[in-house]
Amino acid sequence: MIDSLKQTFFKNIKYLFLVIGILLLNSGNAQNIEELYITVQPYTALMKINNKVISLTKEDQPKIINLPHGTYPIEVWAPGFETYIDTIKIRGDFVNKYSRLLTVKTEKFKEFENQTVLFKKAKKSRKRKKIGLIALNALLTYYVVDGERFRINNLRNKTDIALLEYNAAITTADLDMKFDNYTIAQENHNDAVKFGKTKLLVGIPVLIGAYIGTWFQFKKINKKSIQEEPIFQPEAPFTKLNLKLGIDAFEGGYGLGLTLTF
Repeated sequence: MIDSLKQTFFKNIKYLFLVIGILLLNSGNAQNIEELYITVQPYTALMKINNKVISLTKEDQPKIINLPHGTYPIEVWAPGFETYIDTIKIRGDFVNKYSRLLTVKTEKFKEFENQTVLFKKAKKSRKRKKIGLIALNALLTYYVVDGERFRINNLRNKTDIALLEYNAAITTADLDMKFDNYTIAQENHNDAVKFGKTKLLVGIPVLIGAYIGTWFQFKKINKKSIQEEPIFQPEAPFTKLNLKLGIDAFEGGYGLGLTLTF
């Protein structure tokens, strides 16, 4: 009776600690979740944050999402506007807000987009060429080294079957027919083995030449200049305007220099 009570007690204690641990874990997670208020214009914009894409319509703003503490990359874009890449840190000691007014695409940004497209195309083209060369060498290697193995094994099996049938023959006519079948199968097998050896003798030098040619092609591909990945650098928001006012009433003249920064 006492042992049964002890087992029940310890079993209940175990479940109690399990429940307490789950409650503490949920409590900790709840404390780490914060609200982020998002305001972005234009109202056709989309935002990618925490690997999720959210729409930012006028009716939704300020958009409120819940995120754990941490730093998140942000990408905001809209048709006809420049893409903006940013980061935001979610903290618990103040209200987390994010506001952004996207800029209409300038000629400089359109040029950056075109350069990015060309860069990606060139990068993919280089990758496809390398994969094509590797695949071609792999097929050639298989054909030279292992291409006849399946055929030789298949003919060897046929030869073994013909020999078994010959050994099982009883009548003279049957013996002659089975022996002819075995002879033909044996000849076919020997021819395949001979062809495989010849192909190796001829193919290995060809294969070595193909490897060398591939190496030179790789060097040529890598040597071919490819532009670095474009980085968009927006124009500085501050410009300086220099105004000079001159009075030419006297021979020496007077001048007033004025610099405005805005």
